[in-house]
Amino acid sequence: MSTAEHDRLADSDDSRAAWRHWGPYVSARQWGTVREDYSADGNAWEHLPFDHAHLRAYRWGEDGLAGLCDVDGFLNLGLALWNGRDDRLKERLFGLTNPQGNHGEDVKEYWWALEGTPTHSYASWLYRYPQAAFPYEELVRVNGERARRGRRGVRARRHPGARRGPLLRRPGHARQGQPERHLRRDHRHQPRAGSRCAAPGPAAVVPQHVELGARRTSSAAVGGRPARGV
Repeated sequence: MSTAEHDRLADSDDSRAAWRHWGPYVSARQWGTVREDYSADGNAWEHLPFDHAHLRAYRWGEDGLAGLCDVDGFLNLGLALWNGRDDRLKERLFGLTNPQGNHGEDVKEYWWALEGTPTHSYASWLYRYPQAAFPYEELVRVNGERARRGRRGVRARRHPGARRGPLLRRPGHARQGQPERHLRRDHRHQPRAGSRCAAPGPAAVVPQHVELGARRTSSAAVGGRPARGV
């Protein structure tokens, strides 16, 4: 049986075909990577940690929640959330750097890629955001303690986080992003929010739009890359 998606796939053999031009190609993490490392000693983790990500501009990519971008990564679309209690917008998944965790880098969040078509004509993504303040400092502190115990020879267990730890104790909102493409170059990003707790709480959903083309080409080049300083 042939479907509309079969027809779209038949038109997408070429890697530059219109249906391949957009998709969920946005990175889950751009901070702390060698792509954004301009440090003198090559320490990417310390040069751009998570706490800097909402204060500094990337040069060579983006990250985001329910992110979509073109195949070249010039135009990036995503969501920003705020529960009225955090000191920053929730624009990306929170994670630990390699030195902070007891087993390397680690994301301390709950999210699901629910469904999608091969051409990305439709996709659905679910994220759970705490209604109370997100436990950034607690997660860093507890994992640091576990990592130190592990280095002393005691087996360090992974912090339970969202399963039965600080995220689960905080009532939360569910955010579902549904990018949908009706035509080859027409797009609709439809976020839906719902509470998973009895007590009401504030919630803000803000569309994000980041264009990287000018950022990559407007700086003076040093060794084929932009000059240092963000």
